[in-house]
Amino acid sequence: MTHRHSFSTFATAGLLGLALCAGPAMPANGDDAAKAGPATATATEQGTLESLLEAFASDDYSRREEASAALAALNPGDDKIIAVIHRRDLLPEQRERLIGVLRERFLDGARPALGIQMQPQPSGILIVNVVNAGFPAARVLRPNDLILTLGDADFRVRPNLEALRHTILSYEPGEFVPMVIRRGDEDVSLSVQLGTFAGLNAPGSLSRADIVGAWEARARRLGLVRTAAEDAIGVSPQALRTPTTDGRAAVRRTLEPAHIGQRASRVVPTPDVLVAGGTPLGSIERRLEGLVNAAGAGISREEMRGQIRFEVRPRGDQAMLDVQVIQERERENGAGGFPALVRRVEEIEARLAGDRMILNDDQELNPAVRERIAERVRNNEELLMHLKALVEAMGR
Repeated sequence: MTHRHSFSTFATAGLLGLALCAGPAMPANGDDAAKAGPATATATEQGTLESLLEAFASDDYSRREEASAALAALNPGDDKIIAVIHRRDLLPEQRERLIGVLRERFLDGARPALGIQMQPQPSGILIVNVVNAGFPAARVLRPNDLILTLGDADFRVRPNLEALRHTILSYEPGEFVPMVIRRGDEDVSLSVQLGTFAGLNAPGSLSRADIVGAWEARARRLGLVRTAAEDAIGVSPQALRTPTTDGRAAVRRTLEPAHIGQRASRVVPTPDVLVAGGTPLGSIERRLEGLVNAAGAGISREEMRGQIRFEVRPRGDQAMLDVQVIQERERENGAGGFPALVRRVEEIEARLAGDRMILNDDQELNPAVRERIAERVRNNEELLMHLKALVEAMGR
């Protein structure tokens, strides 16, 4: 499988070597590895993943890029990467880079196929013909079967052929896909193995819109897609279930050096202006409030400054901002909010560049996919404007 990364082989190999050294010792040869057993191999792989995760959090952009290439070369398997993505302790960039490796692997991978001809009906998608007799589906599906669901996609209300095609393509060749079909008067649950797109009688070619749509369907199914609110705050609410340290809402909290290490968990229901070291932060509050509330998180005014770490935590039906004062030394080392916010700006700028390239270069893009990407560009442009304003305010 080919991976499209603009990194030198030397740099990638060097970082991968360092990562391997950071984990448990590797067996010297294949025989030793066999004797060591899968537990040793798993421990080594986990140590390597942890080392690469640390590199993803580096303030050095080139090191983060090299770590992405190193992970792609390591190829520990999608399941292991997905398990790490769903961890609660990841920074936004760590998560995005893990997803990026999965995306590149998917875009460069082989495509599956079901081997049937279909047409939409009011209550599902009708199988007109099974065109590839050698495909596994030919042993299970029949003409006049009506597809009601496939995977996590339901076609009873919106029998969309493009959505079905993207759903099928979002899997890998050989995977078993759950389906519900209507055969006569009976609804039947099946598990159908996919063939390969290259093995079709007349495979033709797939458009970039199909590949992009397939990746989006796969990302949704694997829980890799985040809402606008999650994108705005850089964290998933589902990942933040720890109760807040102090549930009482204070009227006013002054954050000064004496409070280093303390946590202030609160919502501000009044127009009180918070201060840090005696400096009013009304303008920064308004920017943060507008940014997060516009994304639907419903968070009231709260302070964000370079010397505090912040994260959103749910509190019943009301979101709460959990603030921790940290030392300036920690902020300089990347533990605080400012370096993470700068990296967030870099991530969104890179995502915007990729989406704009797709819109400009692919003239055959499906109109619906084009509109989805264009909407994502508009949302990210607005988000970037707010984040840059925060970076400017925090950097003063």
